[in-house]
Amino acid sequence: AAVSLSPSELRELARGPLDHFQRLGVERRWEQQRSELEDAYVRKSALVHPDRYVGQDASLTALAQQASSHGGGSCHVSGL
Repeated sequence: AAVSLSPSELRELARGPLDHFQRLGVERRWEQQRSELEDAYVRKSALVHPDRYVGQDASLTALAQQASSHGGGSCHVSGL
């Protein structure tokens, strides 16, 4: 079964300025493993993708669109 975020989790991501560590759900530290960041980015992007919320309450779909517009939860990992 596909995992979705709860409405409160989705609202938190859609709200905006969290730092990149919070958005990805990774530990805040100076050195990061690229693979860890990429995995976290892909997981978070999949969780907030608007297609996951099709057929649900319109407000959830709107929150998913807003959350995914914030970078799927973070920055572009490929730019590291």
